[in-house]
Parts: sequence; C-alpha cells; structure tokens
Amino acid sequence: LKQAQQAIHSGETDRALALLDAHADRFQGGTFKEERLAARAIALCDAGRGPEARRAVAQFLAQARASQLEGRVRAACARAITPEPTTE
Repeated sequence: LKQAQQAIHSGETDRALALLDAHADRFQGGTFKEERLAARAIALCDAGRGPEARRAVAQFLAQARASQLEGRVRAACARAITPEPTTE
C-alpha cells in the first residue's frame, strides 16, 4: 500500500492501480482493505476516470462507513463524484 500511495503522489496512477490490484489479490479481506479501497478511489479520481472513480467512491463509502479516510476521499474526488449535468 505504501508503494501505491507513493505512486499516487507521483502522478503514476496506472502503477498505483496495478499495485492495489496485486494487494487485493494477495490480501482479499485483510486489515488494510479500507485503506486500499480509499487509495483506489483516489487513484481513479486523479486519473480522471469518472465512471470508474464514482463506482470506487461508492464502494468505499458503502464498505467503510464512518471511516477517517472519508474526508480525504471526498476531497480528492469532489469533481468525480459531482453528478454530471444533464443535457435537456
């Protein structure tokens, strides 16, 4: 997870996502599942992958209720989780 977080901070979101996928494969439940879900959501938001980011944020919020990481995820993903304007 530390390497994934470093990759996020360096703007290497694809590398971060690959590291997070490897972590999920190795430690499916695990003690750090909440941190992994948060990092994945943030990486997807940083990468500008809107639909995937929204799903990841929703998954994080559903599985990590009352998490101390919620504020960080919401701040990093504010633009991604804002509903897209409708064109009528």
